[in-house]
Amino acid sequence: VLWRPGSDRLQRYDFFKAPPPPPPDPVADGKGKKAQAAAPTDPPPPPPPDLTALLVGEWQMPSAITASCLDESSTCLLLLGLQSGSLLLWDLHVGGMREALGRHEGAVTALTMARGKHVVSAGADRRVHVYDLNPEASDQVGS
Repeated sequence: VLWRPGSDRLQRYDFFKAPPPPPPDPVADGKGKKAQAAAPTDPPPPPPPDLTALLVGEWQMPSAITASCLDESSTCLLLLGLQSGSLLLWDLHVGGMREALGRHEGAVTALTMARGKHVVSAGADRRVHVYDLNPEASDQVGS
């Protein structure tokens, strides 16, 4: 999943290993003989990456993305903070929004997520919000 800071678009790519390029054909000098390669004066360019990206989805957000956070425990949850103050939780396995959390009165400026269970957000409104992503499980703790 890719996005540019300040952009209102979220793009999802699938990456796959590209086949290796074919070996270069020898260059003939016009007499049927192989030409001698000139000694390189500059270092050769780096090889191209061996991954190819295929755009598989694109979503336009209601406003620009100002903060983001990837869940470190599962890497399938992506939290986006928007210029409008909204918080959107994306499920990367499904490829769509899981839920919209509460909202700040200004742009979201910072986000963090703990084990896919809790979210802390800060906004330009000088407020910090804490969200429990699984309130039903919290009620059952200790049973």
